[in-house]
Amino acid sequence: MPLRRPFVISAGAQDVATNAFVMLEDDGLWGLGEGAPSPRVTGTSIEDVVRFLGQRARALGPVRAGEALGLASELGRSVLEGTVGWGPGPAALDLALLDIAGRARGLTARELLGLPLEGSLPTSITVSLGTIEEMQNEARAHLHAGFEVLKVKLGADPIGCRRVLKGLRDVAPRATIRVDANEAWSLAVARTMVPLLDRYEVELCEQPLRRDMHDALGELTRTSPVPIVADEMVRSAADVELIGRDRLAHGINIKLQKVGGLTAAARLALRARELGLKVMVGCFIESGAGIAAAAQLLGLVDWADLDGHVLLDMNPVPGPPLEMGIVSAPSEAGLGHDATEIAARALAGLHEG
Repeated sequence: MPLRRPFVISAGAQDVATNAFVMLEDDGLWGLGEGAPSPRVTGTSIEDVVRFLGQRARALGPVRAGEALGLASELGRSVLEGTVGWGPGPAALDLALLDIAGRARGLTARELLGLPLEGSLPTSITVSLGTIEEMQNEARAHLHAGFEVLKVKLGADPIGCRRVLKGLRDVAPRATIRVDANEAWSLAVARTMVPLLDRYEVELCEQPLRRDMHDALGELTRTSPVPIVADEMVRSAADVELIGRDRLAHGINIKLQKVGGLTAAARLALRARELGLKVMVGCFIESGAGIAAAAQLLGLVDWADLDGHVLLDMNPVPGPPLEMGIVSAPSEAGLGHDATEIAARALAGLHEG
């Protein structure tokens, strides 16, 4: 799926998303799931996702719609216990199971999981790393489209970061700005940057340090007036426990594709709340299928970063309601991604006969 413009972060650039789709069918009912690999974050390739789905298809055999919720619960439990690896393979299957289960029962995925029924939040939209002029132009385009929360990608140079923040505040003085360093900063750079983030009224900072720099991240969190949100280091139940127990961050970014699906994500979000952490629901670059699934968590979280489908040049699945930068939990049964059966079959590589 080609992107509208290159997606550029400190770790590299991307101009196409290559995702896997899985479709389940039973007696006229169907469900669609999506797996979005991000090798840098999950260590998973598209081949790994397809291999996992093939193995599960052979192991499960035909999936009955009436059994799908139980299968999703079992898969989610296995992911959280570590007997099945987290990542986009389990996520794709979990989403398809919840989608067909919800359609069979006439319930949304969040109702199946016992989550809050309502939820709408402003979503951030990404401003990719580039020249100041490029980033200003991208910010203007997002503001013109009705978005009021900008997620700004920053590099490792504190002087360059300061110039970017000033340049964006010049063109977006009233916008909410979040920054994401994607592990690019050293502790020394982060200490330099925090006062600048505070000065430019940045709402939060995602993953400023490498995911393995636990002690340094905790030290930064204890002294930062700007909330620090862990992202790349949040993939498993053990990660959430560690961050909450040792106060390594003020909050976490839960992405369904990292943690192994909506079933696991819902339980992790609830546990994070118990540990006193704030929660963001985020995404990779996904179609509306994956984004609709993530939107099921909107009644449970503090922040939303659900722009993956907006970044696509041609989004093949509509996704959740999105108006003037506000994303809402879908009201339709299942995931509420609004894909047609024809579109779902095409995405999953299925053909009649």
